[in-house]
Amino acid sequence: MNTSTRKPKQSDPISRYISASMNAAETYKSDIETGKITASKWIKLAVQRSRTDQTRTDIEYRPEAVARVFKFFSFLRIKNGQKYSPFILSPYQAWILSEIFGWYYTVGPRRYRYALLHTARKSGKTVFNVAIELYMLIYDGEADTEAYLCATTREQAGQGLRYTKNIVKNSPAMKSRLKVQQFQIVYPKRSGLLKVLANKPEANDSLNPYVFIIDEMHAHKTLDFYNVMKSGTMSRTNPLGLITSTAGFNKDYPYFLMLETAKQVLEGTIDDDITFYALYTLDDEDEVEDMSTWVKANPNIGVTIRLDALQKEWEKAKLTITEKNNFITKNLNRYLDNQDQWIPDETYVTAFNEVTIPTNRPAGYLAIDMSTIRDLAAITAVWTDTDTGRMKQYTEFHFPQNETKRIRNNGIDLRAWIEKSHIIEHPTERIDQNIMFESIARIHQWLDIQQCNYDEWNTAFITHEIETKLYINCKPFRQTPTWFSFPLKFIEGMFFERNIDMGTNPVMRWMFRNIVLYKDGNGNIKIMKNKSLDSVDGPVAFAMAVAAYLENSHDVTAEFFKSLITKKEEN
Repeated sequence: MNTSTRKPKQSDPISRYISASMNAAETYKSDIETGKITASKWIKLAVQRSRTDQTRTDIEYRPEAVARVFKFFSFLRIKNGQKYSPFILSPYQAWILSEIFGWYYTVGPRRYRYALLHTARKSGKTVFNVAIELYMLIYDGEADTEAYLCATTREQAGQGLRYTKNIVKNSPAMKSRLKVQQFQIVYPKRSGLLKVLANKPEANDSLNPYVFIIDEMHAHKTLDFYNVMKSGTMSRTNPLGLITSTAGFNKDYPYFLMLETAKQVLEGTIDDDITFYALYTLDDEDEVEDMSTWVKANPNIGVTIRLDALQKEWEKAKLTITEKNNFITKNLNRYLDNQDQWIPDETYVTAFNEVTIPTNRPAGYLAIDMSTIRDLAAITAVWTDTDTGRMKQYTEFHFPQNETKRIRNNGIDLRAWIEKSHIIEHPTERIDQNIMFESIARIHQWLDIQQCNYDEWNTAFITHEIETKLYINCKPFRQTPTWFSFPLKFIEGMFFERNIDMGTNPVMRWMFRNIVLYKDGNGNIKIMKNKSLDSVDGPVAFAMAVAAYLENSHDVTAEFFKSLITKKEEN
């Protein structure tokens, strides 16, 4: 096998760039092997795989092919602070490029048709993806090139295209060769084009990609998009399908299985000769608080992200369960098996304080959750104590005559709470909305209700009554992670800062123990009614009431949430 590492001449900046990148790639591999660079088991195995491949006779490493890639990268200008400057490859990036583009079958095409890059946030994935896409578009020798950046959402697709356009416009060598259009970038010389696609597999079935890159694969619920793009490359000789992603929150999505398959390939238990794998993550035995291991998930520490910045984020994140889990998943790139209870009971009891009816009728915010008329429903009011600044909440629970629901799944009998007036039992077999309206009218006597948020399910009658008889502005609240995330995280902060009083109703405490959170690919959260341990109407109503408070508050941290609500209402 030919493993010559003949170096280009050093007489010009391009040659020096190529030489420096070649040296960085080789030094990176050596430093992983010697332990000079702290790396996960999986990166060590990837380097070992590369060394072992040097003994094979059916493949060969072609340094001239790698030099060609590095030459192209020397022409790129990327944003660095407030200006655009040359793209100086990080050692790990140089190594990955050398592996993907350096290996060829002795007789035949390039070896790696696919690659999977698993790294934490802020590792330089986006610019790296765009650069690879541009290389494949204009410098890999393919005619009629189709290059696709594949996004999970339309918004992400738009961001990807803008990022690519900016690199092209600020790189003279790119600007002179590529034609930037509204929805695509064209390479006239070889009839090539680059587009950004949203996740609509059925609309992309006729494509013939030479390169496709799917970012944040963890957010894809199925492999449909990936399979459509993959099947489209079959007529190409040296295509590339690149998957890049952080860890996600749902192990049922296909990306988690992709990672498990990658580990088996690197361990040698299954064979996949045409996919390159680089998994930057903590090892199973690593403690998340041991900062010396964080570089395993963050290969660009010191370049695109600072260790001290990560440390500060960790100190803040570990104060709340959701942010702690989010940091571990996104910044340390580790899937979590059993995420901690959202608000632990020992934290909840710190807010289990008596709440008295205010005498000065302060501004208040209301919410109604009545997802079913044959089970528990909740009305929640929140307000700020004008003397202490602490948030107060008051919730009433309503329950119809329904013996099948009186004994809960975990054996709790609601009768004891009904007898102590912690739950208001209606004399009818269905929730009587007139009784709930009377409760709201009574609350309105001691709170100046500014807004009432509600789940649209089963609430048409009562919201009409509230608006026409109490003259309270009622607004539907979408039951989505995007809408719930900020209020829920605000509630977390109030709990952990011990700046909230929840009252002493044991029903609300029980419901908080029932909560199971759903987290989407962007880290947004919501309470899952259908998968929680039991009823969660109280916490859901509480979150919606807090959302009404935030929408009407002067809290600067809520400005993003306000703009989000306004944007969604306009759509």
